[in-house]
Amino acid sequence: MSARYPFHLVDVFAASAAEGCTVAVVPDADGLSTEAMQTLACRLGQPATAFVLSPRRDDCHRRARVFTPLRELPLSITAAFAAALVTGGLRERFAIEQGVIALEVLRDAEDRMAIAMPRPVFGQIAMPDPDAVARALGLGPESLDPAMPVLAGNAGLLSLLVPVRHRDDLADAAVSPRAWRQVIEKAKVLAALLYTQPAEGRIDAHIVGPLAGPAAWPCEPSMGLSLVSALVAHGRLDAGAPEARVVLRHGCVRGRDVAVEVVYTGRADRDGAVRVEGPVKTVGTGIVTL
Repeated sequence: MSARYPFHLVDVFAASAAEGCTVAVVPDADGLSTEAMQTLACRLGQPATAFVLSPRRDDCHRRARVFTPLRELPLSITAAFAAALVTGGLRERFAIEQGVIALEVLRDAEDRMAIAMPRPVFGQIAMPDPDAVARALGLGPESLDPAMPVLAGNAGLLSLLVPVRHRDDLADAAVSPRAWRQVIEKAKVLAALLYTQPAEGRIDAHIVGPLAGPAAWPCEPSMGLSLVSALVAHGRLDAGAPEARVVLRHGCVRGRDVAVEVVYTGRADRDGAVRVEGPVKTVGTGIVTL
């Protein structure tokens, strides 16, 4: 006999209709196995699916496990916002557990979500063969911006931070499956964040996932946290300023041009805080069977 699970579709970072990153939320997922969650995530086919569970920590209201159609993510701020909207009720503060991390999501009367991450732990390691990374992403070495190294960055999600010269290079990137597999096996990364800096304090970014291209990945702010830290460390953002404000725009996801803006405020270095904020709205509901 088939089991039926209600789900909600939520647009996160959506300033208007048909924008943002769509996340599926299954609000009553207690009892589902890891294999069942992965199956349902594939069936729902969204960039990310959040399965909401009873918390294991006393300081959290709920727990979430997050899956793309390919695999589980250890951390997703995008999914935390969606889960808080669906299961947080009218709470202004909603604590949600993901892995070993507790995220406190703030919600205002207009359903704008925000999260502040004080003293985030960042790390970056320079990739020894940046030309191989460029080839794996379907780019020539001349597309890379020589002012910044290609880094493996970690702020909850280990990803490549790939600087390119022009915005056109973001759209031109296309994963070469065999070459990309070699890169991710060596660097142990989950995805690549290609970015360019068209103006001071602004970053245009494009997220590319392993083997399946960008459609399998949400616009994930936690990947951008390590980018902000790297830009400060390499002098591309002013660490001494009272705040650093960087806007990340994501590219096309699932056939629609996603104009996602994620704002980081507060000192964007290891000793400061990073704030992520954006509008969140429910766009649909349904039932999925297993």
